[in-house]
Amino acid sequence: MCHTPFSLFLHTLLSFTLPRRPHACTCADSRLPESFTALSLSLARSLSLSHSFHSPPSIIMSAITCYKCGEAGHMSRSCPRAAATRSCYNCGETGHMSRDCPSERKPKSCYNCGSTDHLSRECTNEAKAGADTRSCYNCGGTGHLSRDCPNERKPKSCYNCGSTDHLSRECPDRH
Repeated sequence: MCHTPFSLFLHTLLSFTLPRRPHACTCADSRLPESFTALSLSLARSLSLSHSFHSPPSIIMSAITCYKCGEAGHMSRSCPRAAATRSCYNCGETGHMSRDCPSERKPKSCYNCGSTDHLSRECTNEAKAGADTRSCYNCGGTGHLSRDCPNERKPKSCYNCGSTDHLSRECPDRH
């Protein structure tokens, strides 16, 4: 069994920082000992946390660096600077996202030719210069995004090793 005190501590930290996402043990025997729950609660009590585990302890957050602004103490999803610098997909202005845009909604357009008569998955035109050249994560084709892909949806896979058993944040090959 590979559950050393360090691996148990690591699992405990993951339960604080990823409360809504299950994380998988990558060892051969993935059953956690019954003492794991007691250890988690003991650690939570010693850090004066509630039993809900919805907010990571400040001692852990102080070691986290935001990928958007580079400052310590918060994650990119809760970055206070991000909202001010992100631009709206609808109007192009900064300070809000498209779901909160005060401007009238622009009609959806084809990523391939720019027409508002159809979406890219139905497009029969050749791509115009300057057309969106992003590729679909599902089929790898251009002219549409994965949410508009006409092909059957593939299972999600790890960006690191390609496995469909886990996502990259849980990859055992991650360095």
